[in-house]
Amino acid sequence: MLETLASASVTGRVLDPSGAVVPNSTVKALAVATNQIYTVQADEQGRFRIPYLPVGQYRISAQASGFAESSRQIRLTVGSAFDLTLQLALASAATSIEVTSEPAMIEANRSQVGQTVLEPEIQNLPQAWRSSEGQLTHQRDG
Repeated sequence: MLETLASASVTGRVLDPSGAVVPNSTVKALAVATNQIYTVQADEQGRFRIPYLPVGQYRISAQASGFAESSRQIRLTVGSAFDLTLQLALASAATSIEVTSEPAMIEANRSQVGQTVLEPEIQNLPQAWRSSEGQLTHQRDG
């Protein structure tokens, strides 16, 4: 019985936006000073009880599938027994994007400038088998 003289407890209910109970939700009490987490499961009527909490500042939160997390900050003192109502809001739709291809490889050690050469420009280029005077210097295959 010594534990009840040096600790506190939190009880309450978890409700949806319309005030209906949210059964089987997860309720957590986070001791702010120590990061110690106490976790319980709400029953079919949305009721929960977290007994024997050391005194101090707590963040009490509730979570359930399809709902956004709800939380409240409270300070527990010796022998205190809080009765909280945690009302969950509907979860908002989230969009996620998953990238499944590899990024293009970039050569960081080399740089170059590229340009497209059109067919008429290729035809007007000097050919290697002609001299600057237009004389044929060697035979082309084909």
